[in-house]
Amino acid sequence: MSPAYQKGVKKNCPAAEVVFDHFYVMQKVGKTVDEVRRREHQSLARKGDKSLKESMWLFRNNPKNLNPDQSAHLDELKRANLITAKAYQMRLNLQVSSATLRALLALLTLESSMLSWKDSISCSPQSKEKPELIDPIKTQALCSTSSRESWISKEYKDFSHTTKIAKNLRML
Repeated sequence: MSPAYQKGVKKNCPAAEVVFDHFYVMQKVGKTVDEVRRREHQSLARKGDKSLKESMWLFRNNPKNLNPDQSAHLDELKRANLITAKAYQMRLNLQVSSATLRALLALLTLESSMLSWKDSISCSPQSKEKPELIDPIKTQALCSTSSRESWISKEYKDFSHTTKIAKNLRML
């Protein structure tokens, strides 16, 4: 987002939090890699080095989308220790980090939903085997917390493991 937009949001909506969409962040990073490639190509061309000629699509694509010849050419450029290759690697690293963060966010959202669901489950007074969804306030009256949690832990061991992973990832 443009600095003017960000400034306008801060001025008119001071409590709002500006969020940058993944697509636009990656678009900006891609354009930056392309700009680095252009400048480096111009600099090398002045010296007679044409190694970056016709390399635009190598650096715009993901490695998995390149054919074998393009992959070999990209590896050659990476070995040449070019600034463009470093910028491209940064883009790939950001892409992986972004995907990891989105997966973590989805996991944490799932965890939050499951914990809310867990809080709304209670044991009926007649049978502690059959859970039913009721009001959380009534839950406390019908069933003790310890029996409810023991039922949850028996039934949802996998979820418990997922929750532990999510909590550990939060510490990173």
